[in-house]
Amino acid sequence: MAKTVRVGLVGATGLLGRELLNLLADKRFPAQEVRAFASERSAGDLVSYGDTELEVTALTEEGFADCDLAFFCAPDEVAKGFIPAALKAGCVVVDSSRAFRRDPRSLVIVPGLQDEAMSLHRGLLVLPASQSLVLLYALWPLHEEATITRLVVTSLMPVSCAGQKGVQELEKQVSDLLNMREVTCKTFSEQIAFNLLPATSAFGRDEYSLDEEDLHYDIPHVLDAPDLAITSSCLQMPVFFGHALSVNVEMEKKMSAKNARALLSQSFGVQVLDNPAQEILPSPVDCTSQDEVFVGRIREDRSRESALNLWICADNLRRGSALSLCQLGLDLVQGGYLEKNWDRGIWEKNHA
Repeated sequence: MAKTVRVGLVGATGLLGRELLNLLADKRFPAQEVRAFASERSAGDLVSYGDTELEVTALTEEGFADCDLAFFCAPDEVAKGFIPAALKAGCVVVDSSRAFRRDPRSLVIVPGLQDEAMSLHRGLLVLPASQSLVLLYALWPLHEEATITRLVVTSLMPVSCAGQKGVQELEKQVSDLLNMREVTCKTFSEQIAFNLLPATSAFGRDEYSLDEEDLHYDIPHVLDAPDLAITSSCLQMPVFFGHALSVNVEMEKKMSAKNARALLSQSFGVQVLDNPAQEILPSPVDCTSQDEVFVGRIREDRSRESALNLWICADNLRRGSALSLCQLGLDLVQGGYLEKNWDRGIWEKNHA
């Protein structure tokens, strides 16, 4: 095992931060010290880390002094404000937000699929959006085998993608409705309990949501397929945890459903659950607290010569973010990439 390191974790009191702390302890991450950072209002709170508890410290630029590695599990605006400070302090950063995802100085990477790219980092490694990352584990082997040319993605996103406040709002609305009380909407624009909302985030160009734009950027970028055509719809479903995606995959070469099942069954990070006759198919509940991406309903598209339909589920917090952050951190430490020389000067100005 490589040397132990001093770790900072930004967003330690949120759903993702707490999940990452659990994983760092479970995976015996080689940390000499772990500093838990959050907003000033959370300073002094305690968060679990294995058999111990860490006291939360208010996030400041000075807090990264002497840190070797920083995990960011925070909203975009927090990441945008504090990642440059961490980098200038010489701290390698692994980020889950979209704040610097399209910045050419950052390295967007999926652990287990692009390990050879680790040496290219310039201080900042960024995960794709959680739904993109889940989808990429299923698409990667198909693209290597038959070259994907077009994707149609319908992504059903759980309320935990909005953080603890999303979970609390669904929980309260369900309770209110079952007790004949009027519901209130704060986190979501409309009632989410027993409902399905047609958008999950603010809208950007051409009335696509930001979550849809994430898919349009992440998938071609990671697959190194700039001409890949993709269209998507991201919907908000009344489920606490777990991504669910219905995907139509069109490829240059025809692939049978049988061959796709065999290929995916042997692929990193993927588990095939696909036996409709016995009703063995993945669902968000099945994938909660699991490390794998589950794929089922693999079938040939009768309307297109070289296309398949897939149903994909995975834990959005664990597989979609926390486990990937932990894996990247371990790769950085064990591969000696924290000691890599990189130019801190490129981060002196924030161009995000």
